[in-house]
Amino acid sequence: MNISYYKAVKAERLKLKRSPVWLAFFALPMISAFFGTMNYKMNLGILKSEWFSLWSQHSLFLCYFLHFFFLFLFFFFLFLFFFFLFL
Repeated sequence: MNISYYKAVKAERLKLKRSPVWLAFFALPMISAFFGTMNYKMNLGILKSEWFSLWSQHSLFLCYFLHFFFLFLFFFFLFLFFFFLFL
């Protein structure tokens, strides 16, 4: 049983290594951190709590990007499903 588990983990690691999902895994948080920081810098007069305000802006933009990324994936796979269903 342990050997099959290790083979499965090795196969999954190999699939992830060749998958382009790592690009989104690293790029989306960097983009959202950039936008959150720029929004924080542009609104320094309004946002008074220094680290808390910066952290809240990062969280806001990260949730925004991840929400739309997964929404895009959902509709993309839904489109593929119906496209191949009626092909």
